[in-house]
Amino acid sequence: MNINYLIISALNRHSTDSSVETQLRDEITQHYKTLRQGVVDMISGEYERNGLIWEVYNDQEGQGRDNHPFTGWSALFMNLIAKIY
Repeated sequence: MNINYLIISALNRHSTDSSVETQLRDEITQHYKTLRQGVVDMISGEYERNGLIWEVYNDQEGQGRDNHPFTGWSALFMNLIAKIY
């Protein structure tokens, strides 16, 4: 979660940076939206499935694993929903 959040935050910042070329900025925006939505869907899906927030999620299927309940870095999920970076 921590790396995803940092990448999403950086993509968001660069997607609104007027010094970045328009075409590149559009591509960055698309990657930002895709990654953000994927992480939100993964965490909310797992929470709906088993009622837990996990420390680690499977990178292929998104299933929670390892420590639970865990709301350290995973608490950033709320920032992703609110788009607070």
